[in-house]
Amino acid sequence: MKRYLYLILLVFGCSTFAFADGGLKMRDMFASMPDSIVPMMTKNNRLDCIDFIENEMEAKVRNKLDQFVELKKLTSDYLLLETSEVSWVEMKFVASSDSTGIIYLVRSCKGPATDSHVLCFDQDWKPVQNGVQRPAVESFFNLDKVDDKQKNTLQDAILMLKDLTFLEARLSDADTTLTWTIGLEELSKDERKVAQQYVQPVKCSLR
Repeated sequence: MKRYLYLILLVFGCSTFAFADGGLKMRDMFASMPDSIVPMMTKNNRLDCIDFIENEMEAKVRNKLDQFVELKKLTSDYLLLETSEVSWVEMKFVASSDSTGIIYLVRSCKGPATDSHVLCFDQDWKPVQNGVQRPAVESFFNLDKVDDKQKNTLQDAILMLKDLTFLEARLSDADTTLTWTIGLEELSKDERKVAQQYVQPVKCSLR
């Protein structure tokens, strides 16, 4: 019953629900999200997940492919959705001073290295151009502290990573930062051993 009442509110504009407490909440954005964003889920799937997690139940449902999808975390501005054993979606809403904002959506897949893609939307789920750029490979390494004996090996490793780069992006549920890490799985054992000494995450602010 709660799910159908919520659906009616969405249809009629969500005037008292969605804009309570100063604006749209992540629950409302997830519910109104176009099916094309996470195509294996229906709107009823999403509404069920919201109901379950808000009632402190396991928010796991069967999708269109008869596989389990689980809403792992939902706050007022953050969401973590496990779409399979090796893939997940994160969403973060970052409000701006003019009462609008951007929805940042990260799709990640692991196999075995993890790779992520970041998409940006406005509150009406229209794509926002020139959003988040993937960092350059060099930005993941502290090149100023490289030992001279290891410099050539590290440079070879960076060249290899440029040809086949796997970057994982993670949104923070606590603030407005996005953290990138680079996968080293494609390197040789010796290159990986050197690269691990100098590798570092890249953080960027979404404001």
